[in-house]
Amino acid sequence: MIPFNVIYQRSITTLAQDWRKRLPGAEHQSFQVTAHGGVGPGEDRRSLTLIGNRAMVSAMSPKPAPDLELRRGQIIRAAQELAESDGWAAVTTRAVASRLGVTQPVLYSVFTGRQAIIDAVTLTGFAELAEALEAVEAEPMARMRAYLEFAVARPHLYEAMFSMPSDLRFGTESAPEPLQRAFAAIHETFPGPDHSRAEVAWATLHGLATLQMGGRQPASRMQSRLEYAHCILTQCDLAPADASRSAPNPTRPRRAGSRGDSGGRETGPERH
Repeated sequence: MIPFNVIYQRSITTLAQDWRKRLPGAEHQSFQVTAHGGVGPGEDRRSLTLIGNRAMVSAMSPKPAPDLELRRGQIIRAAQELAESDGWAAVTTRAVASRLGVTQPVLYSVFTGRQAIIDAVTLTGFAELAEALEAVEAEPMARMRAYLEFAVARPHLYEAMFSMPSDLRFGTESAPEPLQRAFAAIHETFPGPDHSRAEVAWATLHGLATLQMGGRQPASRMQSRLEYAHCILTQCDLAPADASRSAPNPTRPRRAGSRGDSGGRETGPERH
């Protein structure tokens, strides 16, 4: 380690050289670093000593703490870019650090490891999905279409959200806010006494999105499939009215000869 007095004298020498350039006529004066760290002559020595002290304090002060939120966002974006170009298998802490031009310990100052980075990407994806759903009218077809468009447009992000291993808690009251917000946008459109109807709607949309992105169903019939799914998911809204038209009225007496009283056979006057 370099002794403090050596660092101090080097700093004063550098300042003296700069001072000589700035002061009129100073280039002809001789500035010598003394044993106690000063420079001559006269008043200039005291001024330079004061400046030197300030410079040393500044140089030896701890650096300001990095903006962790800024660094966090940079790491998340780098991981997403790597996944989009080379797939999630290529997303390692070393690869992300290399893409950012930093060392791996810089990543570990924000995330505990690769899984934590992927989970952060997942939360970003759910926040963006919630924004996409909230940006359209809260009615089934609009939000179903917005969901599928998001999934198809962001396949690698969607893969992190639903197919990659995760340490996040899903489907509980302690789930992270972005997850709850995205589900709330679906539940608002498919309300019910509990979350079951919204969960089935989400499962239906996820199935449609996954099959299409995997090439298992043709993209040309996406709209047709969406309309069928919409019909299936919303028919329960009409069920009470349909039931009232088709259900028998127990207070109305049956006519003679109607079906149902004799095992489905018609009844009538006996033949003699």
